[in-house]
Amino acid sequence: MSEIIARDIADDIVSGALNAGGRIPSLRELSQRYDVSPSTATAGTKRLMQKGVLERHRGLGLFVTESARDTLRRERKDSFESEFLAPMLSEAQRLGLSLEHVRQLISERSSQ
Repeated sequence: MSEIIARDIADDIVSGALNAGGRIPSLRELSQRYDVSPSTATAGTKRLMQKGVLERHRGLGLFVTESARDTLRRERKDSFESEFLAPMLSEAQRLGLSLEHVRQLISERSSQ
């Protein structure tokens, strides 16, 4: 569940719902929202702190760092390439699809 908390906060940062310098919900608020223990909420936020995405301001809570969005986008771009793009291109090659055909399929899907 801590992974879900970290993912949801990261999603909010990438989408712009949470901006640099913005305060995230308190650990108590997160534990209530996700119906988990405070230690589980802490584990989720700790993941993002270790990546440099969140920082603690003593007595005030956790805040989004200036570099958070760039850090997460870079991480997700790398993940997208390895988890989605590379397998898709390998499968296209096994099926004998040309790169141009794959481009056409992507273009058709993206305009829907």
